[in-house]
Amino acid sequence: MRKYLQLVFLAVSVFCSEILLAESRDPVRILDLRTLNELDLKEQEKAEQLWDIMHTTATLQGIVNRNSPRLYIRYVKNGQGENVDDYWWNKYRQAGQWLAGRDTIAYTELSDVVTVFRKEIRGVVVYDSKVASTSNIASSVAGIENLIAVRYDISPNSLYTRLVLQGPKLAVKCWLVNKDGSSLFTGKGRIAGTGQPSTGSLKIDPYVWFIEKYLKKGLCNTEYAAYYIDQFWRTDPTRTVTNHHQLTNHDFFVSKKAFFFDLSPWGDEPATDDPTQEEGLDLQILKTFLQEAYKQNKGEKFCYIGGFPSWIYKYTQHAGGKHEDVATEWEFSRIISAYNAFKDADAIGLGALANSSFWQHFPLQEKYPQKWVTHQELMDRGYLNRDGTINFQGRNFILFYVGDYDSSSWIAQTTPFLWDEPSRGEVPLMWSVSPVLAERVPMVMHNYRVTATPNDYFAAADNGAGYLMPYSYSVYLDEADIQVEYAPSHQAGIYHISFGTEGDNALVVNTKNGKLVAEEKGVSGYQVIDNTPTKIYLYLETSQLPLRKGVLADGKVDMESKEGSAIALYYGSEKNLNLRYGISFISAEQAKKNLQRDITTYDVKAVADAGRRIWNKTLGKIVIEGGSEDEKEIFYTSLYRTYERMINLSEDGKYYSAFDGKIHEDGGVPFYTDDWIWDTYRATHPLRILIEPQKELDMIRSYIRMAEQSDRRWMPTFPEVTGDSHRMNGNHAVAVIWDAYCKGLKDFDLEAAYEACKGAITEKTLLPWLRCPLTELDKFYQEKGFFPALNPGEEETCKAVHSFERRQAVAVMLGNCYDNWCLAQIARTLNKTDDYKKFMRMSYTYRNVYNAETGFFHPKNKDGKFIEPFDYRYSGGQGARGYYGENNGWIYRWDVQHNPADLIALMGGQASFIERLNQTFNEPLGRSKFDFYHQLPDHTGNVGQFSMANEPCLHIPYLYNYAGQPWMTQKRIRVLLNQWFRNDLMGVPGDEDGGGMTAFVVFSMMGFYPVTPGSPTYNIGSPVFQSAKMEVGDGHYFEIIAENYAPDHKYIQSATLNGTPWNKPWFSHADIQNGGRLVLQMGDKPNKKWGIASDAVPPSSESLPE
Repeated sequence: MRKYLQLVFLAVSVFCSEILLAESRDPVRILDLRTLNELDLKEQEKAEQLWDIMHTTATLQGIVNRNSPRLYIRYVKNGQGENVDDYWWNKYRQAGQWLAGRDTIAYTELSDVVTVFRKEIRGVVVYDSKVASTSNIASSVAGIENLIAVRYDISPNSLYTRLVLQGPKLAVKCWLVNKDGSSLFTGKGRIAGTGQPSTGSLKIDPYVWFIEKYLKKGLCNTEYAAYYIDQFWRTDPTRTVTNHHQLTNHDFFVSKKAFFFDLSPWGDEPATDDPTQEEGLDLQILKTFLQEAYKQNKGEKFCYIGGFPSWIYKYTQHAGGKHEDVATEWEFSRIISAYNAFKDADAIGLGALANSSFWQHFPLQEKYPQKWVTHQELMDRGYLNRDGTINFQGRNFILFYVGDYDSSSWIAQTTPFLWDEPSRGEVPLMWSVSPVLAERVPMVMHNYRVTATPNDYFAAADNGAGYLMPYSYSVYLDEADIQVEYAPSHQAGIYHISFGTEGDNALVVNTKNGKLVAEEKGVSGYQVIDNTPTKIYLYLETSQLPLRKGVLADGKVDMESKEGSAIALYYGSEKNLNLRYGISFISAEQAKKNLQRDITTYDVKAVADAGRRIWNKTLGKIVIEGGSEDEKEIFYTSLYRTYERMINLSEDGKYYSAFDGKIHEDGGVPFYTDDWIWDTYRATHPLRILIEPQKELDMIRSYIRMAEQSDRRWMPTFPEVTGDSHRMNGNHAVAVIWDAYCKGLKDFDLEAAYEACKGAITEKTLLPWLRCPLTELDKFYQEKGFFPALNPGEEETCKAVHSFERRQAVAVMLGNCYDNWCLAQIARTLNKTDDYKKFMRMSYTYRNVYNAETGFFHPKNKDGKFIEPFDYRYSGGQGARGYYGENNGWIYRWDVQHNPADLIALMGGQASFIERLNQTFNEPLGRSKFDFYHQLPDHTGNVGQFSMANEPCLHIPYLYNYAGQPWMTQKRIRVLLNQWFRNDLMGVPGDEDGGGMTAFVVFSMMGFYPVTPGSPTYNIGSPVFQSAKMEVGDGHYFEIIAENYAPDHKYIQSATLNGTPWNKPWFSHADIQNGGRLVLQMGDKPNKKWGIASDAVPPSSESLPE
């Protein structure tokens, strides 16, 4: 309900300061390494020379520049061939700038610079050229121990010879290789110096060594990490540009004592640079670091990670992996964000950045004021009319957006040819400047601000620092310099707001469509929802009394007024604000009571902790073992999403009902509403029957109340807090009610439910998105046995038809058949024999639009003829709504949930059914993806014509069970889960629909699914986990055990149910309602004989009564 409230946080304060000139007279040493760019890297000796000099230089820079800027190098060139280091040096060397007048001493030999700073370093860390990962470990150790990193190489001209064996003869303080040059890390036995067993990986053992000796001992700065390629670069140094080694980037992170790594983010394959390692071992080590960093940072600080996956060299299809490069970037970002970490992307090819350890000391101003264009100025320019609308007359407005490449390295490199482009400033541009730049390239941020034209504007486009959990939310509003902490309760919430600046800080509470009143300690009032009679009320109070308050309107605050649509509360110089609020659908007074009941503190963490305990207990109703971390996160996130709807509106024994606009006593039974039932009847409600039976029972009672309170006493079709919105088609509440009843939830008035459902199904039009009595089309259906469709190009004749949703002739008919079957079951239970026969006959009318020649459900016109010509992919216009609904004829071909057996018979038997089912997953789109999705935007998540993204498709993969091929159900389900439900930015393939989609995921990952709500049965699929244990009430548990478990063992070899051999691809609710145990023997090849006997087929509808 937070969407109805807007909290605007204002920090009104501006600080300006002059840039301080460099005070230190200590000369800057400048090491000129530009000649290294001319080396022929095809020669191994030259490549090693480049690597060694750059690596040692970067670690030296990190040490000596840690406290002040003393060592600068000249090396990096951008894509235009310009030396970037010279560009920035020269810019700030000018009169009045930071480096003006600073003495310098130039060098061309690294050994000379090492001699200058010899007292600053303790010695050397020597690493192994035969174990690539030791170079990153050397960088990590270098920063912590104040050592410079040198590769072991006793050849005469090597850096090791010139610095360790000869010359200054630096002491070796840390050996990552044996002194004779043999490898310290062997991938066997025990890892040297730790007592830990080897991981079996030459690459990973050095990381384990570092984690044990440094990270876990708190010696590493876990607020920073560096993701840069290791010595593997030396295997192919010419693959792209010279500075691909990115060693220049090390200096900043060495100065911060960071952890350096180069690890794959993928858990489903060995790292491409270590193909013999255990699958997912790289990811395991990465998560070990992230977990330890999160722990040491106490969950309160972020971990800043510089770098990027080494995509051109490793971990992607470019390097023999199975994942694309962009997907690899996203996967890494997804993983680290879960641990309060974010990346500043130095991508290989674009990401060389030198001297950040030097520039980190650049003195930024505290504030860089930005003058925004006002509405008045836009009016003066002629862009806006006087009423504030856009003046399009004689103008074309162009908007383009580039949402990438605002990382430190990229911006430092491109400033000379992008920002310095002479035509900049001729047109208004908004520049994305991430706040992260202040860490490594503050001089770039400063340059942008002080050289901007009036047409240059700045925005912090990236916000990787907001974290949402079921019980709390935290975000830093970087532009306003405000930290916000939030935690919700049942009908209340709490905020802690920290203003980062001094000044007249304020809180603005805004209602889009309603009225607010300034109270002594805060605000009360209401907002009207969607222009309906329904109001949501608010009571908000702060721990500190506001100094002033008034009504905000038209950009001005009237301090004399105390009532309006937006209230401004001023707190002066107060930098920490605590506020809490309650909401209500009854009154503002009740909102205050709800707050006082739910939250009695101003401690956000206390409320969040209480919420965390509630969610852990709730999600703990299902316990899983086995599976990957990603699969567990997918499962529990999906389970969490199934609790999105319905919502409990009872408030201290009373509730507001939008169905009659009145306040009612709830009689001790909570009142629920807001249900996207077209989606949720399929799996969300069946899941709740198992794990939340009392809650499901209360929801059914609420449905009956809604019907009784409505004017026509019809069962609602899509109940929301504003009433029955009649979205989509069908009357599927009858399925929810019958499914609960047939599975043992009987403590409700079945007769009242039946009459309400009967009224909705027989007295209300089937036309989608409408609530009105029967139309001529409905009467035609009842008389002729099919819902008439229009021929292509034929004008609509029924005035009631929604202009966009259209008739959906086949879709509404198939849905109605299923609803009638459910209604018939209730009629039979209530001994209403005539009704039972009548509704059973209606449940079979899908046969009347089955085209035996094509094997599809095919719309008929009013003359009873199939519409021709016809394309089952595209006919029906936008969303196929002329004949189907959101999905095309290939999906509705299978929409006979209650009677798969009859559908098999219509198609000519099991073989023909299977052939057509397979073709659904293989049939091409027939047009370009753009054209397909332009017409069918909800028909996404495609595998052939199958659409994983919409609820009418959820049961289709399980239909193989009905036709003698359970092994194909097992295969399809696992492939679909892996392809379309992922722990990355892909997430789910379409609309989540109030838990409708994710309930499918929960069931299917456990290994079973309710194909036919209203039938007390479940189809068996293929479990993702080694075990799943579900609490089914009264201390009973249902367990699914996968023996011989392995990630690729998706096929059932044999089974037992409650200790009895089981050769059926389904089981009944009675088998598990008091607890049970399904044990599945799994394998990597299908047992095509399991579950195929004629008496093993899952039940379908009974035959038509005589």
